[in-house]
This record gives sequence, structure tokens and C-alpha cells, in this order.
Amino acid sequence: MKPSPSVDQRRRSNSIAGRASLGASGRTSIGSATGRTSIGPGGSGIPTRVPLGTSRLSAMRASTSQPSYDFLTGSETRKEGEGLSRPPSRGGRMRTPSNENLRASTTNHPIHSATAQELNELKAEVKALKYKISSSAQEEELANLRREAELREVRRKGEEDFRKMQAAEGERNKAVRALEEMKAEVERKRDAEIGDTGRLEKRARDAEEGRRVAEEEVEELRTEAEERVRGLERRLADEQSRTTTLQRSVQEVQQDSEAKDVAMQEVQQILQKKDAEIGALEAEVLRLKAQTGDVDTLDIIKRPRTEAPTHAAQER
Repeated sequence: MKPSPSVDQRRRSNSIAGRASLGASGRTSIGSATGRTSIGPGGSGIPTRVPLGTSRLSAMRASTSQPSYDFLTGSETRKEGEGLSRPPSRGGRMRTPSNENLRASTTNHPIHSATAQELNELKAEVKALKYKISSSAQEEELANLRREAELREVRRKGEEDFRKMQAAEGERNKAVRALEEMKAEVERKRDAEIGDTGRLEKRARDAEEGRRVAEEEVEELRTEAEERVRGLERRLADEQSRTTTLQRSVQEVQQDSEAKDVAMQEVQQILQKKDAEIGALEAEVLRLKAQTGDVDTLDIIKRPRTEAPTHAAQER
């Protein structure tokens, strides 16, 4: 940001601009016939009317003589033969003044003096007006420059403030987005913590329920085991009693079997004896058959012999 010019600097610039404008103003020519004041190069044309007291002759004389006034030195310069000559024609040739014009200029000397005095006054007024105009133009130009500088400064400050506002808005939006992201992250973490807490509580409840169910199952298993142990003990007692009974039965059966074996041995011995007797009887029968040859008698003899083995088999 550039600092604003001080009052001394402004005054110094105004005085320098005024001197430069006065130095470059050049010559001032006043044309009475047209009623306008023409300022030389570097100045501006200001319409000025000729005073009412000026006669037509003085206006003509003023138009024929075009003095030049230096505003810096305050002196009036006139070219040689300029007061006696007319303005150049379109062809650019100079005409020689006639005798009538010379006589008119010698007879009207007081009128020319009054016209020169009025011309000097007009020149002074033009000088003052030109100075005022140049000063006002310079002041207006400086004011315009100051306004333009101020406008540029205000525009620059506005653009800078706008950029700063945009940057601040961007930073604010970034901060708002970061805050929203942080809030979302906090909410997510809180939800996760709540979910984890809920899951942990549920797991704790499930573990407690599992422990209680396990204790109940253990108690049931203990009771069932005790019942089974008691049942096994009862069964063992029953089995022992049955084993004892079976042992007694086995012993009785063994004793009965031994008795039956003894009886069987006795029966076998009896059968052996009977077989021996039968053999003896068969031998006797064969001998008798050989002696008699009677078939009927042989059948009768054989019949008890076939009945004896059947009776022995039934006893076994």
C-alpha cells in the first residue's frame, strides 16, 4: 500500500505544474472581429466578447495588429511592420498599405492609444484567467489524479479485502469441514464405543448366563452322577446278590451235576453189566438157534433185547 501524498508535496506539485503550463502557453492572439480570444499552443481557447465601448475602428486596428505577450516576462513584443500591415491573404503575399491607411493611422492616434490600453487590460485579464484556468485545470487534474489514485487504492484495498475475505471464507469453510469431520469422527468413535460397550455388556451377560447355565449343568451333572453312582451301587449290590445267588445256583447245579454224573456212572455201569448179560444171552440164543432153528423163538428172544437199549436211552 503506497502512502498518500502530504499537503506540502501537493502544493509543490501544483506550483511546478503551474510554472510548466505558463512556460508552454506560447503566444496569445486576440481577434476582435470574431469576438474570441485565441491562446497559443499549450493553452485552451476561452470565448471572450469585446467590450461594448470599443469601436469598430479599434476592432479593425486590433485585428491588423497581433501583439504577442510573454506571460513569463510580462513584456509585449511586436514584429516589425506588424502594426501597419494587414493580415496575409490566401495566396500568402503581403500588400503595401495605401496612403489613406497611413493618414488614418496618423489622425487616429488617440483612439489607438485607448485601444492599446484596453488591449493591455484584456491581456492582463486573459493572463489572470489563463492562470486561474491553468490552476483550476491543474487542481482539477491533480484532484482527478488523487481521486483516481484513491479509487485505485480503494479498488486495490477492496480487491485485497475481497481476496482476504475469500481466503478467510475458504479457511472458514475448511475449518467448518474439518470441524464437521471431527464431529463425525467423534460421533463414529462414540457410536463405536457405545457399540463396543454394548457388545462387551452383551458378552458379559452372555458369559454370566453361560456361567450360570454351566453351573446348573454341572449341578445337574453332579446330581445325575450321584444318582448314577447310587444306581450303580444298587445295581452292583443287585449284581452281587445275583452273583451270590448264581454262585449258589452254580454250586447247586455243580453239585446236582456231580450227583447226576455219579448216577450216570452208576447207570453206565449197570448198562455195561446188562450189555454183558445181553451178550451172554445173545450168545446163548445163537447157540440155541443153532440148535433148534426156530424163527419164532428167535424173534421172541430178540424182542427184549431191542427194548433194553431204548429203555437205557430214556433213562439217560
